[in-house]
Amino acid sequence: MSHTSTARPSGAPGPAMAAPAATVKPTLFNLGIPIMTLGDIAFLTVWCIISVFPLPAAGPLRYLCAAYVVGALFLYPRQMLPTLVRGALIFAIPVLAIISATWAPSANDAIRKGVLMAMTGMFAIYFASRLSARQLLFGYFIFEFGAGLMSLGHLGMFNGTAAGIFGQKNYLAIHMFILLTAGLVFLLDKHTHSLIRIAGAVALPISVLLILLSKSSTTIVLMGLATLAFLIQAFIWGPARRTPHLRSLIVIFAVLVVTILLIVVFGLMQVDAESTVLEAFGKDSTLTGRTYLWDEARRIMADHPMTGLGANGFWRPEVGAARSITTFFFYEDFTQFSFHNSYLELGVQLGYPGMYLAIILATWALGMAAWTWFRDQNLLNFFFFVMSAMVVLRTNTEADLGTDFSATLILLYIGAVRPGHKSKNDLPAPPPEPAPGPAYAAPARSPVYRPR
Repeated sequence: MSHTSTARPSGAPGPAMAAPAATVKPTLFNLGIPIMTLGDIAFLTVWCIISVFPLPAAGPLRYLCAAYVVGALFLYPRQMLPTLVRGALIFAIPVLAIISATWAPSANDAIRKGVLMAMTGMFAIYFASRLSARQLLFGYFIFEFGAGLMSLGHLGMFNGTAAGIFGQKNYLAIHMFILLTAGLVFLLDKHTHSLIRIAGAVALPISVLLILLSKSSTTIVLMGLATLAFLIQAFIWGPARRTPHLRSLIVIFAVLVVTILLIVVFGLMQVDAESTVLEAFGKDSTLTGRTYLWDEARRIMADHPMTGLGANGFWRPEVGAARSITTFFFYEDFTQFSFHNSYLELGVQLGYPGMYLAIILATWALGMAAWTWFRDQNLLNFFFFVMSAMVVLRTNTEADLGTDFSATLILLYIGAVRPGHKSKNDLPAPPPEPAPGPAYAAPARSPVYRPR
């Protein structure tokens, strides 16, 4: 008895299943930026413009944007609610500000202040939920690059310092520092598209020039430190991960070098660091009157230690102490001012509870950004860590933590609440896969006789 078989030899190709077509997300000019996220990137850039500059109708636009961000909680709950829970600490100071309406000079102003500060946190939660690290950086870069180019044409020199289109030298300096660091990331990151890397390289001389013209001593020092830090991250620290224990050796060597330098400079040479830095940048010992402001703030806090004067309770035209301070700084008419220190500013408004909440908030935000970088030590995470450190350092001389709708404060909050994992949108889009060819049909075979 016999039978026939149509079995093919092992390894011979057989009928192939049609492969599914590759799904490739469309990107903007092949720059690795998904087109579907362009709306949020544009929203971030527009928000920076209307929050920084007093443009016509900017006020209504801010409230319209705020209403959209609140509504986004219901549109994108799976994205935003986890971020909202992670950033719950952001809302501690706004809640305390609203509570202070019970003793503030104006309950309406106190409530409004608390709501606006809460909305500032909501913007950070929205952007951190909807955009990846690379997309966030791109949105800020577009705004800062445009502002830098416009500032070159409108330097607006005041007392020998440049203010650009910002009208104040410190604002120009801090925004050009953001442009500098964003440009460094794009230039040094090998995953960034070549066109964006070229734009990052063009942004560097613009930002450096404007920072130097602003004569902001703090930002000039930060510019040098940040540039060195990014170069170390890109060329030493990043590649060192491939060699076991090399990073530990680098840390030990750096600590040893810094210790030796400190012993030589402050131990043997007896250098007075404070006076040396102040003389180098032409500053006086009062830090342009800041020490006077800080003493006044401490005196007011001592009179109202637990409650403060309430949110928006001090810088008012009917408060004599506030008018005295503005007169001391040569303002003929009363103007909104600050104590140039976030912790003292909130201490005057909300007492010691407000001041300590601000300290906890700044420490938490910087720690979260540092932890995100520690878990994934790439250039994008390093950018948010550096920016968080810069904003926290700035809070000692500016009232950023007590402001609302501040682009730098939102950047600090974004660094704290962003998820931290590497998003698929942080890498360029993969090239489309080739279309599958026609299915292969096996050739007909003659029957094979196999004896039993």
